[in-house]
Amino acid sequence: MMNSFYPLFVTANVSLQVINRVLQSALDEEFPPGEHWGNDWVLVEQRVHRNLSVPTMPPVQPFESGFLNTSIHNLQNFVTIELIEGTDQLPFPFGIIDERTALDNTISFWAQDDVNPIQEAQIRTMWGGGTPLDRILATYIDPYEYLSYHNPTDNMTKEQSRAHLLAWEDTERDRLALQFYEFADSSRVFERASEELNQTTKWFDFRLDASCAMGHIYLIGDYGPVEIMADFVFKSDMFDANGKLHFPAPSSYLETRSPFNLISRLVDLRNTRPGATNMSTTQGNGRANFDQIESGNIHTVTQYTIGWICALPIELAAAVKMLDEEHPRLPQDPKDDNSYRFGRIGNHNIVIGCLPHGRFGLVSAASVALQMKNSFDNLRIGLMVGIGGGVPSPETDIRLGDIVVSSPTGQHGGVVQYDLGKTRANGEVERTGSLNSPPNALLHVVTEMIAAQELGELQIVTHLSKLADELSAYAFPSKLIDCLYQPHHTHKSGQGCLGCGGSENQVLREERANNDPVIHYGTIASGNQVMKDAVTRDKLSHELGGVLCYEMEAAGLMNNFPCLVIRGISDYSDTHKNDGWRRYAAAVAAAYAKDLLGHLASAKVAQTETLDQLMGDLSQGMARNQTLIEEVGSRLDSTY
Repeated sequence: MMNSFYPLFVTANVSLQVINRVLQSALDEEFPPGEHWGNDWVLVEQRVHRNLSVPTMPPVQPFESGFLNTSIHNLQNFVTIELIEGTDQLPFPFGIIDERTALDNTISFWAQDDVNPIQEAQIRTMWGGGTPLDRILATYIDPYEYLSYHNPTDNMTKEQSRAHLLAWEDTERDRLALQFYEFADSSRVFERASEELNQTTKWFDFRLDASCAMGHIYLIGDYGPVEIMADFVFKSDMFDANGKLHFPAPSSYLETRSPFNLISRLVDLRNTRPGATNMSTTQGNGRANFDQIESGNIHTVTQYTIGWICALPIELAAAVKMLDEEHPRLPQDPKDDNSYRFGRIGNHNIVIGCLPHGRFGLVSAASVALQMKNSFDNLRIGLMVGIGGGVPSPETDIRLGDIVVSSPTGQHGGVVQYDLGKTRANGEVERTGSLNSPPNALLHVVTEMIAAQELGELQIVTHLSKLADELSAYAFPSKLIDCLYQPHHTHKSGQGCLGCGGSENQVLREERANNDPVIHYGTIASGNQVMKDAVTRDKLSHELGGVLCYEMEAAGLMNNFPCLVIRGISDYSDTHKNDGWRRYAAAVAAAYAKDLLGHLASAKVAQTETLDQLMGDLSQGMARNQTLIEEVGSRLDSTY
């Protein structure tokens, strides 16, 4: 065992491949081929005191076992026994990769160092915090100069002295800052005071991009976190020409001798890093380029929490165009036959999967969803987005280009499989089985969407306008006519509806004020065949208690991939189908999904169970209900 090493804890459920790839990319970036610095890293793998894995660094000895799912408790025990016991100060930092750091491809490092009030002011100012007085201090002070001030701690114990210093600094800092400003303004020269009286040991939390962290962390051991954070060592090369950091800033510093209560309080810096910028992350072939690797903008499967499924290439194209940022493709499990696109909307990382070309229906949709869920086990929100056939009625004025969103009603959970059931004596079909409702997290967001619509806050039209500017084929088809024919009037042979007669065969409807899509919430009917008969459409809708839309995939998802189903209306589920509305219908559905994700807080997603966990809870609930039914049945049998 070496005398100096950097313990690394991996508490996140990430694969060995991911960790090895990160460490290997760090080596490749920091060193010429064949040159590697010493084995400075030790992965903490056992729960027993002082039982650590051997020092290692790929490719000499890749990490193969022992570090996945190390618990917070084990980490605390290690820090207590291995690093703090018997010493006043940690001789080296330790690193953590937990679920939060894994999400943004960073490693959090904890280090201890002595710091004085002036350095504190510099650190706070540099990383975005601090008062105006702090900024004044950081402007004029040199990190090697210290203010002299009275500190009567000679007769105190170490613990009393430390507590006194912390309390005294809080009350005196602003007064000293004002005094210093007056001195600096008059060009006074300061005496250097005793470092021992002016410094307090503090813990510092760094957040470094994983792709370059290994090359910078050893400098913390050599120079100390204060110099690193105060822009002393890297004063000239810490920022690029655009003011962007070469490596991210520390998220915080904390006044405590022990990190016991801090391990689970790592702060997400994605929106607070000084100079942080959003970058386009793919080239034309969808592969990562050097700039992406250098910036740490390479993602892992655990970072994707939103699963978006579509059935048609036009739906996939609309979905991709709704992304704020497209990500490079990830290495894929050979057992996963799906093809994925990756990206971000707002703060949400999204994986998009599409059914194979020419394959439709419930089974194909279920297969795509199952493989997606298995490959991305951190998925928490599911969306099924695409086109569908509307069910217009006197109660619901559904038109081409409108949006239908699955929502629980008194009879159904939002989606019903209309072609699964038993035929009664009167010819009607009794539906058997039930489908799950969308997760509550999504239903809460639907409530927000309805309220936002009332307030005129939805951005769907804006999203559609932007898409139309880029892909004109997805714009509102103004040259086409939205005709709704009477249910018994079937389409005549030939293309188009020129031979279908005039207004006498149509359902007359009032003209709308504009072409903006109207959103409808209710039951979506799903089956294995395309619905293209208006009489059957209306008959089944009546039997099912009223449906808004027919489609072919959702019923294959709900019991294994709980999701919200969003459909743009491209036809009326009759014989008068018109492909001219399909692209616009795909666009409105994707635009609604984008707006919905904009109303979904990332913190709420993080608190939501994964789809696997949700399915486990549902299965347990169904099992409990079945047990209760059997108990009630047995009691009734014993009564009679």
